[in-house]
Amino acid sequence: MRSLNPIRRLVEQIGPAQDREMNPFAAIDDQLAQRAKAEGWELCTEWAEAPARYFHIHGDRPWDCFQVNIAAPSGDQMNVTARSIDTNDGIEFEATFSGAVADFGNLLAAAVKTIEVWRGRSAWTR
Repeated sequence: MRSLNPIRRLVEQIGPAQDREMNPFAAIDDQLAQRAKAEGWELCTEWAEAPARYFHIHGDRPWDCFQVNIAAPSGDQMNVTARSIDTNDGIEFEATFSGAVADFGNLLAAAVKTIEVWRGRSAWTR
């Protein structure tokens, strides 16, 4: 049976022996796919016909939209960036969390937590 998970499909297409060479995200894909499924994130795995990993989190206000972008690991290091895509008030946000690939779960959690703070910014002006 063919997997519905886009990351799993990619692995099935290229095979496990070539996985790390062909997929620069192989070291984090399983953990990311599990977390995305648990949180209900729609994980994007390609941008401009190149491998990518990112997802969007909608704001509490209409039209607010944020993105978490996971850069391909380089050696044993990686970056996870949280940023605003569009906001009602025109404020732009961006924060990058850097660390070891082994610490990916914590980097991802920090990015998502940061976006949650940004989403609640209407309380800042009250």
